[in-house]
Formats: sequence, C-alpha cells, structure tokens
Amino acid sequence: MIKLQSFPRADVWAVATNALAALAAATLVASPRTATGYALAAATVLVNLRRHRGDGLGRCVTTHPALAAGLLAAYLIRQPDGAPALLAAGAILLLLQMGEGVFAKLATPLLTVTNAAGWRRLATRGVHPTAILTVNVTVLGVFGVCAAAGAPPAVALVAVSGGALIQAALLLAALRSTTSPSGPVELSHELARFAPEFLVHFSAPESMSYQLTMWLPALERVGRPFAVVVREPWHVAEVAAVTRVPVLHCPTIRALDQIITPSLRAVFYVNNSMKNLHMLRFTGALHIQLMHGDSDKAASHNPVTALYDRVYVAGQAGIDRYRAHGVEIPADRFRVVGRPQLADITVGPRRAHPPTVLYAPTWTGFYEDTNHCSLRVADRILVSLLARGATVILRAHPSTRRNHRAAGQLAAAERLLARDRASSGRAHVWGEASSREMSLVDCINEADALVADVSSVVTDFLYSGRPFAVTDMAGAGAAFAATFPLSRIGYVIDPQLTSLEHVLDLMLGPDPLADQRLQARAYYLGDFPPAMYERAFTDTVRADVATGKRIPAMARLTTPGDTHMV
Repeated sequence: MIKLQSFPRADVWAVATNALAALAAATLVASPRTATGYALAAATVLVNLRRHRGDGLGRCVTTHPALAAGLLAAYLIRQPDGAPALLAAGAILLLLQMGEGVFAKLATPLLTVTNAAGWRRLATRGVHPTAILTVNVTVLGVFGVCAAAGAPPAVALVAVSGGALIQAALLLAALRSTTSPSGPVELSHELARFAPEFLVHFSAPESMSYQLTMWLPALERVGRPFAVVVREPWHVAEVAAVTRVPVLHCPTIRALDQIITPSLRAVFYVNNSMKNLHMLRFTGALHIQLMHGDSDKAASHNPVTALYDRVYVAGQAGIDRYRAHGVEIPADRFRVVGRPQLADITVGPRRAHPPTVLYAPTWTGFYEDTNHCSLRVADRILVSLLARGATVILRAHPSTRRNHRAAGQLAAAERLLARDRASSGRAHVWGEASSREMSLVDCINEADALVADVSSVVTDFLYSGRPFAVTDMAGAGAAFAATFPLSRIGYVIDPQLTSLEHVLDLMLGPDPLADQRLQARAYYLGDFPPAMYERAFTDTVRADVATGKRIPAMARLTTPGDTHMV
C-alpha cells in the first residue's frame, strides 16, 4: 500500500503559522487592551513573509483572515460605540485578506523574461503579486495599529478604504497589462529575432531547481539558440543565476501560447511534471525527455515517459529498465547519450589512507514506498567511518529538508562531523560547503569510496570506477538486487546495519567487485571513449533538433478565455 510521507517540512510550517494566528486572534479577544495579542499578530505576519518570500505570495489565505477577525473583535470590544464604522472597515479588511490568493492570481504576470540582454521591455509583465500582498499587509498593519492605539473608528475606515482603492487600481492595471494586444506582439517580435530552435520546459516544487540546472551547461554546449521556460516563480532567480540563456516565466497556458515561434523545433523536459502536458499539446515539435538522473528508482521507469517522442538514457540499462517493468516504449524513441555531467570525473582508484568517503543520503520522497533515505541510521554509519579514520564528505539531497524529521537527522549528522573535525582535525565537509561550493563531480573526485542510498548518485559514481555501498533501507534482502540491479556490483548495507562493518572491510580493503564495476560501466553509462563522452550528447541533440518539425501557425493561436489557466 502506498503511504504518504508524514509531516513534510512545509506542512509543519503551515500548521505552526495557522496555530500562531489562532493564538493571536484568541489572545486579542481575551485581552484587547494588552500588547500580547498584537505582538503575536505581528509575529504571525513576519513568519508568513519569511515563508513565502520567493514564491509570488498570495498564499496566506488562512492566517491573515484569522488575524483580521481577531483585530476586528478586539477593536469592537474596546470601542463598541463605533460598531457601524468598524464593521464596515472590518468587512473591507476581511474581503482584502480572504481574497488575497485570488487577487494575486489575477495580477500574476502573463510572462516575465530574465537574462534577455538587448530585448526591449515587454508590455506583458503585469503587476507582480508581491504588490498585492504589500497592500494587504500594510492595510492589516494599519488596522492593527488603530486597534492597539484605540484610534477613532473613522480613521480605521478611511485607512482600510484607501487600501482597498489602491488594491483595485493595481488589479485594473494588471488586467489592462495582461490583456493588452501590444505585449504579445512585442514579445513575438523579440522571440522571432532571437529565433530559439528549442526550449527547455520545467515545472517542479520548491527546492528542486537542481533537476533543471544540472542540464543547462550541457545544453549550452550544443551551440544552438534556446530558452528556458519555468512555470513557477520560485525557480526563476536560481535558474537565471546559472545560465546565460533567456529564462521565461510562463505561469499560465496562455503564456506558453505566446512563446511558440516559427523557429522552434524541439522541447526538452527533465521530469514528468503534470504541467508538461501544457507543452506536449504542441504536437508539431519534437518532445524529448532527459530526466534528472539515472537510477533504479521508480522515476527512471515511469510509464508517463512513453508520452515523449524521444527518451534520452545514459546507457543500455536505461532502456532495459523500462522493459523490465513492463513499460512499452518503441526502441526507435530511445537515444543512448551517456551522462554529459560526468565528463570531468577522474577515473580510477584513489586509495588514499586513511580514505575519504562520500556519504550521499537521498531524500524521503513523497511516498513511503519510495523512501530510500538512510538518515535515520546516519549517525551509526558515520561513527563506523570515523572509527576507520575516514574523512567524510556529507552531501545530502537538495530536498532533504522538505521532511522535518529528515532535516533533524541531517542536522545531527552534521553536528557529529563538526565535533570530530574539532577533535581530530580531519577535514570533513558538509552543508553549503559540499552542496553549493562543491559540485557533485567535485565530491566524487575527492572520494575514494561512496556510501549512498538508492539514487542517481550511485550511477554517477560508477563512472569513476571506485567502490560504492548501497543501503537497503526497506529491508528487501535477496529481492533488493532484483529491484535495484545496480546494487549487484556494489556492497549492500541492510537497515539494521548488521552488514556494515563487513561491507566497509571489503569496500575499503580488497574490493572484490572492482572488475564487475568496470564491465558494467558501459552498460549503465554508455560505451563512449572518454575524449568523446560529452559529444555523444551534444551531437544527438543537434541531430534531433535538426530533424524536428516546425509548429504549425494554427497551433500558436491563443485559446480565448484561458488567461489564468494553470
């Protein structure tokens, strides 16, 4: 049975802020003349601003109305004679706060463009949703100050009414901008001048930009003009920071219609997001699935992948994996392209003594049956490595902190390494140092061996030829190798860690699986000469883009009335 993972980190924060808002409202009603309730209300707003600082906001749809209701009740208790004015002000205030999400959606820019040097300013920018939130928070704050100070109700009514007028003006400006005929025409001219031959379409939850950014350097080396399309606002800044190509934020289906140009021949994807369907409807282009790593996880044999015209895989193992799981994709759709991200990996044994070991736990995933995370036993794994004098590079999955329990386990593991570094002087690496200052390739090049969970890191490490151990956190035992075949050429650690010491003895000692790994590398990662490894990908992209068909003009017509479809 598939079970949802318990208590994702975002949900914990949502529960906490809603609880804080409820506490603030209750305190305001119980003690309208004391500062405690007003302080709690201010704290709730600040926490919400912190939580939603990068996502366009408009998501405080429960906390702010609760605060508004609490402030209104406190105000009425303090000044019952001003009830008519306060009730009018309160109605406007609640309308603003409860409609925050709708207002933000209406004001969402049809399209924003980043990294487009030389492009004229586009008229399709609309009004940023942050402006909507700014007005709402300001009005809420002013009303709170009036309530706390016992100001005349008429003052509060005038302030709230003024805020409502400003909000209405912003919404009208946004609607005029997003429906203006000049914006799409101007954009069409700019895109036609840039003439992208392909797009990279990306949609994903927060903290998952790595799925896209790992491919951008390789795609830039193709040497053909292209643009990146992101569907959510929280990815824009991070993606734009790592590439020189234009980044188009297209939150709606209508925005996608505006970026389809006569030069476009292909669209690349790096995951199987539901929003990919919005782009797949343009049947004239060649749709190519890259995925964001090669592993034995379920994502690497997802039946949805059969929707695409081309499926790029690292090696023959990627093709066989689909067939082994009953996913029928015609053989001519596959392209074996290697993993261009691995071209800079140093191949061959390092054999430092004492060794440097890369520990790379994966994240918990969205569902219990895809949870391969070993962080719950990380302390015991690290203690065994440290007892052997190993220097540890701890590189956690970028999404680890989406689960509060895993985040706590990771923090404990990092504290353990910090204590050992202070006492032993060994140069352990973790946190920002191993995840941002070092790339995955950097970490692999520094490591003599790997301990990892089921993930694409294991496949990537295989390119180095050095030994690795894989954790069997589900306790599959003998069935583990059948479900995750790559583990057959690695050393397997059971969930109780009864095999840990023996595994470390073999992996850091005689390494009897060395020859098997060498033979398997071409099967998993492509049989290309090292000097030609990157070219396998770039040459295939050029060939596929060249054979892609142009999208018919009729397919580029905007569908009436879908301005805010997502």
